[in-house]
Amino acid sequence: PIPGLDGGHVVFTLWEMITGKPASQKVLEYAQMVGVIFLLSLMVLIFGNDIVKLILDKF
Repeated sequence: PIPGLDGGHVVFTLWEMITGKPASQKVLEYAQMVGVIFLLSLMVLIFGNDIVKLILDKF
């Protein structure tokens, strides 16, 4: 599950159910930041791949 999406909330809810206490706000913020960076990196990689294919197919 990616924290930038709803799957991250499921992980933290399960953590709270198992340990009986919620994760700290700092951990939640860090996980959210990592998830967003992962998604943005994936988006840049995919767009870059599409642009390279578009350019190479013309030659």
